[in-house]
Amino acid sequence: MAEKSVIKEWAPVVEALGKGKQIILIRTYQPAYDDFLLYPTYTFLRRPDIRNQLRTGIVNNAGRIQARTTVEIDYYAKVIGLISFRQNPTLLRDIEWSHIWTSDHLSSYVGYGEGIVWLLRVYRLNKPFLTQPLGGQVYSSLNELPISLDCAPVLSENEFMSRVHQLEKILGPIRRRI
Repeated sequence: MAEKSVIKEWAPVVEALGKGKQIILIRTYQPAYDDFLLYPTYTFLRRPDIRNQLRTGIVNNAGRIQARTTVEIDYYAKVIGLISFRQNPTLLRDIEWSHIWTSDHLSSYVGYGEGIVWLLRVYRLNKPFLTQPLGGQVYSSLNELPISLDCAPVLSENEFMSRVHQLEKILGPIRRRI
């Protein structure tokens, strides 16, 4: 794992990744690390950015962490590949099954530039790690690492690869990380 690295992401997205409801992050930049812990955050979280049918379970469940003075990190992720795309409404509609965001949110985030899909293999830590709230915008570093990164994948290899292949059919080939 990159030394003590975490990526800060909306708590509902972290929960969706951890439950296997999504295997991607969509960004306008390349990842700085090949692997990292997923740090749930509430900064700039807006309920309208999450699709209606997913709001209740994911957003409400994630809200239980918000008031704590420590943050529980339950998941670790490896970037297994990247897919670049040019934003268009049809494409965003075609990949809607693969994430919890609304098409409007993705359109405003990516704009008319290039988006990058990060394909993530997500693992549940066998023992959650507690840390203090961290500063930083997207990436941050922990003062200490979990004693152990014993973990298990949240999706079976077959289910994970099936979803990867579905995304490749829509978005094009994966650029594998070296």
